[in-house]
Amino acid sequence: MAGKRIMVIDDDALIRLQVCDAIRAMHPDVELMEAADGELALARLDTFAADLVLLDLFMPNLSGVETLSFIRLRPNPPKVVIMSSLDSESMKADLLGQGAAGFIGKPFHPLELAETINRNL
Repeated sequence: MAGKRIMVIDDDALIRLQVCDAIRAMHPDVELMEAADGELALARLDTFAADLVLLDLFMPNLSGVETLSFIRLRPNPPKVVIMSSLDSESMKADLLGQGAAGFIGKPFHPLELAETINRNL
């Protein structure tokens, strides 16, 4: 997966650290970028052309849904996988209908994260 880029957006620094550590262990050649909220993420996406975004649903400033909508407006938008502890089928269907490429429930097992990444890169 050399040359691939993933952005991890979550307001919880520990979650960002865990996700990034798991990705580095699985795919050491993937370039990572982190953001603590949607506003910062959108600014960083101006210079970091992500192939995949792992996006928390509930964050300050811009929610995951709002951030997803702004990402989808970009030319050649990256795939976006939503991460959330709320895991209802109707919510998943709604998010997929809004352009999310997938959904991963928190907490997740590293193998589940690996499968999600491999499916979307």
